[in-house]
This record gives sequence, structure tokens and C-alpha cells, in this order.
Amino acid sequence: MDDSPFADEPYAAASGPPSFDQEASPNQQLPGSVAQPVANNTPKPIRLLLVANDLTLSPADPELQQAAARADLVISLGGVNLDALKQVMMPQTQGIALLGPRDPVQVPEPFKVVHGSGFTFRQWKIAGISGGQRAGEQSGMYLSDSESISILDALDPCDIFLSHSYPAALDGVNKSLAMPSLDEYIRSKVPSIHFYAHPSEIVVGGDDDTLSVGVCGYFQPDAIEYI
Repeated sequence: MDDSPFADEPYAAASGPPSFDQEASPNQQLPGSVAQPVANNTPKPIRLLLVANDLTLSPADPELQQAAARADLVISLGGVNLDALKQVMMPQTQGIALLGPRDPVQVPEPFKVVHGSGFTFRQWKIAGISGGQRAGEQSGMYLSDSESISILDALDPCDIFLSHSYPAALDGVNKSLAMPSLDEYIRSKVPSIHFYAHPSEIVVGGDDDTLSVGVCGYFQPDAIEYI
């Protein structure tokens, strides 16, 4: 990705088999795009496949294969074996990787690391921040909350916000590993949706302004549409 806040990337959409639905699928309609589209140039619907905190991912999983075939964009939120994940991706599908503190810093093609940066995909603005707070041995992206503040302050508003870490407002998790700076970014820049890596389950929440989805394992929500 280039140095501009939202670089246009030549992503190609994948076609695939009939619908694949996870049990917990957020059907909430989303607010309008910050892209401020002109007539006949609105953001197109996108189908995402999100994966997080699953090092046992199997390319032989038929449901994962179906989800990958339908995905326009595959997103790892960290804690994922990317070599296994890329085996189920369609040749024309691009991948985005958010790194956790224990992830290798080098990622295989076709994945691109997102950290304090953004890009435009089908006219949706997508941005994210890698890294997290974790004690013990780190091989990847350790990031304190204080370090993340300056990164997020410089990050433009977006439609879809991605992070490895989870916000401080999340209940039932280790608060010492939460990132209050994520809460402030969401309050001040109001993305339509926030996807993050949840330590143990898929969680759908948020408020009227921002839909919040925690991902553990793999998850394919309904297509995200501009309204």
C-alpha cells in the first residue's frame, strides 16, 4: 500500500457457490459511507471472510472452503496460520492481515499487512491497526495503548475499522489487554462497523452508530451494503 491514507488497491471480486451463513450473522443495516459517493457511484456490496485467533484452521474444512470461495476480501485479524488460510482462497481474492503480538512479521502472498493505514475497496474505506498488549514472548507486533493513540489520531475516518485488539468497553475479557484508544477512535471517527479479534467467541454488539463484531475462528457476515 502506498503512503496515502486510503490507497486505491486493484482488488478483484471472487464468485462462488450459493450462500454460506454462520449462525451469528449481523443483519443490521449500516450508516452511509464516508466516501460521499456521487450518483450512480455508490459503494458496491462486499462479502468479507474474517478469521481470528485460530491456529488450527484446516484447509480441508468444507464450510471454510465455501466461505472463502464467496469472499470478495479475506481478512485475518491476527492469531491465524496464514499459510493454511491462503490454501482455501480463490486465486483472484486479496487478503488483509492484522498482526497480533505473537504473529510473524512476514506474511505470505497474497496478504498485505494493515497497520495505521487504510485503503479503498469497492469504494468502501477500510482502515486498521495491528498490534496488542500481551505479556511474555513476542515475535510480532507488540503495541501499548499509549503507542496506539498517536497512530489512531492520524488515521482518517473510515467505513470499516479493523483491529487485532479489542476495545475497553467489551465485557467478559481481560481488561489489562484492552485498548481504550480503540474506544476513542470509534467515538470520534464513527466507523460503520468495527471488526476485532475476540479471545474466545463471536460477539455482535455496538450501538446505533457503529456495529461491533468480535471474531474468533472464522466468520462470514451477510454482505455489507451501502444504504
